[in-house]
Amino acid sequence: MVNPGGVPRYLSVIFPFYVVLASLADRARWTYEPLLALSSALLALCTVAFANAYQMT
Repeated sequence: MVNPGGVPRYLSVIFPFYVVLASLADRARWTYEPLLALSSALLALCTVAFANAYQMT
């Protein structure tokens, strides 16, 4: 089980990845739609997992 107090530590490591993806989508316009589709699919997967009480640890 993930300690809720440690979440900011995990997010601080992942945050620069999103900045790089945003920069890539801004520079190469053709990457915007695939990144949007991938993010939407991941959101749907995580939402279904959460609704089924699946713990992603």
